[in-house]
Amino acid sequence: MSITSIYEASRRSLSNQQAAINVTAQNITNANNENFSRRKIDFNFKSTGISSQNVERVHDKFLENQIRLENQEYGRANVQSSLFKNVEIIFGEPGESSLSSVMEKFWNSWDELSNDPESEVKRILVGNSGEQLANSFNSLNDRMENLSRESASMAQDKVTKVNALIDQLGVVNRTANRSAELLDKEDIIINDLSKLINIQIKEDETGRKSVRSGGYSLINGSEVTKFSVSSVNSDSLQKLEITTERGDKVNINSGELGGVLEFNNEYLKSYKNDIDVIAKSIIDKVNEKHSTGYGLNNSTGNNFFAGTKAKNIQLNKNLKDDFSLIATSSAQNTIGDGSIAQEIANIRSTLDDETGRSIDDNYQILVTNVSVDGNKENFISQNQDKIITQLRAQKASYSGVSLDEEMTNLLKYERAYQAAAKVAQAVDEIMKTILQLV
Repeated sequence: MSITSIYEASRRSLSNQQAAINVTAQNITNANNENFSRRKIDFNFKSTGISSQNVERVHDKFLENQIRLENQEYGRANVQSSLFKNVEIIFGEPGESSLSSVMEKFWNSWDELSNDPESEVKRILVGNSGEQLANSFNSLNDRMENLSRESASMAQDKVTKVNALIDQLGVVNRTANRSAELLDKEDIIINDLSKLINIQIKEDETGRKSVRSGGYSLINGSEVTKFSVSSVNSDSLQKLEITTERGDKVNINSGELGGVLEFNNEYLKSYKNDIDVIAKSIIDKVNEKHSTGYGLNNSTGNNFFAGTKAKNIQLNKNLKDDFSLIATSSAQNTIGDGSIAQEIANIRSTLDDETGRSIDDNYQILVTNVSVDGNKENFISQNQDKIITQLRAQKASYSGVSLDEEMTNLLKYERAYQAAAKVAQAVDEIMKTILQLV
C-alpha cells in the first residue's frame, strides 16, 4: 500500500469516527426524550479500510403500530371516563336533592294525604312535592342537554386538533429530505393523531405514509382531507356527526373524538330517553288515577300533571292555584275518602305490564347503568394505560438510548479517532522525511 493510500485511509477514518462521535453525542443528548429513536452508525468496509458510513434510525414499526392501536382505545375510554363523572354529578345519587329522594317525598305525601284527605297542610305538601318533582325532572333534562352541548364543543375542539395535525402531517409528507429527525417528527404527529381518532397507516416503498380514518384518506401524497362537526336534530338530544369538507359522513369510532361521539350519541341519549320514559310514566299513571277522583269541592276530571316528558312536565296550573282540587276520593260527597290518594301512592310499586318493573325500579336500574357504564370505561382506561406503558417500555428498550452503552461507544470512537490521527501524523512525518531526502 502506498503512502498516499495510507494517508487517504486515515483521513476517511478520521471523518467516519468524527461522524460516529456526533451520532453518539446526539443519542446522549436525547437520552430522556421518549419520542427520539436511537441513531446507529453503520460503517461500510473495503479492503483499503472504512470507505463510508450510514446513519440508521433504530425503529420497530410493528411496536409503534401497536402503541397507536392501543392509543386509540385509551383515548376513547379515557375521555368517556371523564365525561361519566359529569353524569354522576348530574344525577347526584344518593342525595337529598336527587330525583330518587324527591320521588320518595312525592309518593309519601300522597300516602299521608290518604290518611287525612281533608287536611289543608297535607294537600299543600302534595302540591309542593309534585311541583318539586316536576322541577327535578326539568332540571335533570336541562343539565343533560347542557352536557350534550358541552360534548359538541369538546368534539369541535378535538376536530380542530385533528385538522391541525393533518396539516402538519401533510407538510412532513411533502418534504423531500426524509431525515431521521423528520421521521421522528412524523411519528410524534401520527401518535398524537391516534389518541384523537381511529387511523390506519400504510407505507410505500419510499417510506412515505398514507393515513386513513373512518373510510376516508386523510393524507395521500400531497392531498389532505379535513373534518368538521355537524349536528343532526332528533326528538331527544342532538346527534353529533363528523363529515369531510365535501359533506361525507366519517365513521369515527375510537380515539378521544370517537369517545365524545359515542358518549353523546349513545350513552347520554339512552339516559335521556330513559328519564323521559320515567317522567311520562309518572305523568300518565298519576293523571289516570287523579282524573277519576274527586276534590273537596267535588271537582273531577282534573289532571295532576301537565306535559309529556322530563323537559315539560309541570304541576297543573289549576291545582297550583287551588289545592282543594287535588282529588282524594273515589265518589262525590265523600270528603273523608282517601282511596284515590292511596292508589296514587301505590303507583310507585305497581309493576308495569310490559316490563314487569315499577317506576322506582326503572329509575334505580337507570342509576345503576350509569354507574356500571362509567366504571367500565374507567376500568378500560386504566387497563389501556398499563398496556401502553408496557409497550413504551419495550420501545424504550429497543429504540431508546442506554447511557452506559453510548458512553462506551463514545470512548471507542474517540480512541479510534485518536488512532487515526496518529496514523495521519506518522504519514505526515514520513512524507516530510522523504521530501528532505530529495
